[in-house]
Amino acid sequence: MANFEVNWSGSRYCLCYGEWTIRRNGVDVSDLIPDNLRNNHMDTRKEYSAWHFTEDWDEEWEYYFDGLSAKKWVRKNRYWISKICSNREEEFQLYHAINALDWRHSSCGGCI
Repeated sequence: MANFEVNWSGSRYCLCYGEWTIRRNGVDVSDLIPDNLRNNHMDTRKEYSAWHFTEDWDEEWEYYFDGLSAKKWVRKNRYWISKICSNREEEFQLYHAINALDWRHSSCGGCI
């Protein structure tokens, strides 16, 4: 079983501005992340939040589920994760590591 270290460099009030890094057993394999995903959310499924202003300019937060289940995400992304993972168990392990840090636009409130 591989040891994955996943990091999203965006944080706090700039959550949507960052870059993914993935290390497999201590080796940086981030160059295998496709360009269209390297600086974007990874579309994993969990509860996210988003905000907007009410008519009175109060902040209002909404919570929602979005993204692909582990099985669908692995199927959709196998073209690149198969270069990182050596078996299906590792593919799901990578999904869960990414899912723990995945995000959506408007989820940190930094642009309020």
